[in-house]
Amino acid sequence: MPDLLDIKTGLIQTLRSAPEKTGWSTTELAAVLSCDKNKLLCAIIELKKHGYRIEASNELWRLELAPDIPYPFEFPGRQDRIHYFPQITSTMDEARKAAGSGCPNLTVIIAGAQTKGRGRMDRVWASDEGGLYFTLIIKPRAHPAEAIKFNFLASLTLVEVLRDECRVDARVKWPNDIMVDNSKLSGMLSEMDATGDTIHFVNIGIGVNVNNDPALIEPRAASLRSLTGRTFSRPAILAQFLDHFESGLKEAAFPLILTRWKQFAGCLNREVTIVTLKETLNGFAEDVDDRGSLVLRLADGTRRTVCYGDCFYG
Repeated sequence: MPDLLDIKTGLIQTLRSAPEKTGWSTTELAAVLSCDKNKLLCAIIELKKHGYRIEASNELWRLELAPDIPYPFEFPGRQDRIHYFPQITSTMDEARKAAGSGCPNLTVIIAGAQTKGRGRMDRVWASDEGGLYFTLIIKPRAHPAEAIKFNFLASLTLVEVLRDECRVDARVKWPNDIMVDNSKLSGMLSEMDATGDTIHFVNIGIGVNVNNDPALIEPRAASLRSLTGRTFSRPAILAQFLDHFESGLKEAAFPLILTRWKQFAGCLNREVTIVTLKETLNGFAEDVDDRGSLVLRLADGTRRTVCYGDCFYG
């Protein structure tokens, strides 16, 4: 018999699977989910506590409302690797603990809000309610020199999902921000633990402004809602991202990922300012090389290859 998490996951998917039905009887649901009626009713009660409105009329159950929260049972086939916290300090902090404790590959740590959300170069990432904040834990069989592939695949995957599913003109900005025009929609942060030729894990933290209003804190930031006037399903965005990312892991080598990434790059072939921990550079962004570094042509005609920093343009 499936456990309660599997029953809740299957129940939500079943209730959504046939919108033309007037409802499902208890007997039908128990048969579809291969569980007894008592377990089914326990699952319904727990889902109601999480904000799902599951109602019965004429002894037929219907899903009338689902909260916009990425609970594990919103991800069939992945529910045992999804961990949702209403509020934590940082998904990156929690992911590091989970990775060190032996969690499976492609585990995801999600927060409704973060009290100490982190961005690149020790910046704070504002993490108010309504955004999508998660860290993906990857345990690849790869050499540490190949780790850059996962960062570029993540930003490529996200920009494609945002363009296709949310219909915004999202562009990647080196090294891994997502922009719409000059407004920041998403940022990423990665950490790797490796010994010698072995990667133990690569954690990629992603923050996407979805239904929140980040401009209250950061004037140059935008959300999907502020850009379009519509609200979006955070579980649906995350599910699409995970599906496409996992497919990309199986199919794509880094040169192909980089080629596709450049198709959506808003930072290339223009004047940019690069800020590193040691210096600020101004120049023309010519390319991103096969190591993921930005190739910059300076005013005197010389070229600099920058492997780490922030890119700005107006």
